Amino acid sequence: MQLTKNLKNKVKTEHRGLLVLLYTEIQELFGRFGITALLILYLTKQLNLSDAHAFTIYSLFIAAIFVTPVIGGYIADRYFGFKNAIMIGGMIMTIGNLFLIYPSSDFVMTGLTIVAIGSGLFTPSLAALLGRLYEDKEHKRERGFTLYYICKNIGALLAPILCGLVAHYYNYNYAFFLSAVSMASGVVVFAYGKKHLPSNHQRNATKVKQTMLSKPIISREKKQLVFVLLLTLFVVIFSTCLGQGGTTLNLFIDRIIDRQFFSFTIPTSFFYTLDPLFMILVGPILTVFFVFMVRKNRAISIVGKFALGMFILAAGFLVFSAASILASKIGHASMLFIVGAYFLFPIAELCIMPVALAAVTRYAPKNLQAMMVGVFMLGQASAGYLTGVISKVGNINFPVTNLPGLQHAATIYLHLFVLTASILCVTGILLIILKPLLYKLVGKENDLPATFDETTPVTTALEI
Repeated sequence: MQLTKNLKNKVKTEHRGLLVLLYTEIQELFGRFGITALLILYLTKQLNLSDAHAFTIYSLFIAAIFVTPVIGGYIADRYFGFKNAIMIGGMIMTIGNLFLIYPSSDFVMTGLTIVAIGSGLFTPSLAALLGRLYEDKEHKRERGFTLYYICKNIGALLAPILCGLVAHYYNYNYAFFLSAVSMASGVVVFAYGKKHLPSNHQRNATKVKQTMLSKPIISREKKQLVFVLLLTLFVVIFSTCLGQGGTTLNLFIDRIIDRQFFSFTIPTSFFYTLDPLFMILVGPILTVFFVFMVRKNRAISIVGKFALGMFILAAGFLVFSAASILASKIGHASMLFIVGAYFLFPIAELCIMPVALAAVTRYAPKNLQAMMVGVFMLGQASAGYLTGVISKVGNINFPVTNLPGLQHAATIYLHLFVLTASILCVTGILLIILKPLLYKLVGKENDLPATFDETTPVTTALEI
């Protein structure tokens, strides 16, 4: 009886800890996406900066968001510990949001810098702490990260809508104040709920420094580190292709897709919300499917999910290719093509991104977990640059105001979409071919629990 009671209390604490982390992450994403959704408009309309100047500030901020987690993760690993880094990073980001309220370019630049610094401490530490929550529950790790990833998209979906409405009906200042309040609420909830989370593995800076100097990375950890870096490389390829949603796909929808719905023309920006919307709707179903496969003793591995994600995203781009073929004949295509493609995109994303984060927190050396999450995010920054490179294949440098122009543009987009689908398919095949190498790096995971819950067996997580 006492053992059962202790087990129930442990499960209850685990669930509360997960809810604390999810709420904190939703508020952080709300605050950050509230900024990114309005920043260009704020800089050009209220501060009267040129488009080029505004674009430069925006791109530097986005780059800093992805670069600072490497440094912040190192500091969290070595000195602060995950909980302290999350608290400090969240408070710093709240202050940065408040700086944006004052309509001055100097204050805005200072505020963006402060937000980027806070994000560098916060983001990798929260992911690493989530991974620590599942250290002795490996069969639940990927599900936890999938739920985490879905919740991230709740914040990303709500922020542009709510902050956009506040900015439209009141002022940008109030919108940034709302994002600051959101971030502050995340910090408060985390402060009260951190007792439900695993303890920091760092006691104090002196002890951590001594531990770092006397604890070399052993051979097994080196192999696992190579495994993590290889996964990050494949994620960069995936994210490079997926990132076209903000570049060529946006322009394709704007120029080629018939967005007329009765007498109303649907704004191009509306389609950008389909990805997080479908992710929220489809994510739980996909998670149930993966659990079902485990119960049937046919668990899909890390490598298998990566390959599956590559193929599904390739299918999404083939749907865009079909729309391009139709448009090359008649000059436009139905928006049903876009709905179909954007239904596939989040499924592909959920097969790779939360799985990759879960793997990073599992296989990175214990004293480098937050920093490796930062390296993972740095890979996302390089993917952003590569997206710009591959998007140039779909560059349209002529008017698309008449039928011949639309048809010509459609053929250029077709070439880009087929190229992207081909890259993804080749990468998926390469992942399957590299299965033996990945086995050599991490081996068969005998440390997994023998059962899924109390009754259902699981296979090794690397079997395809």
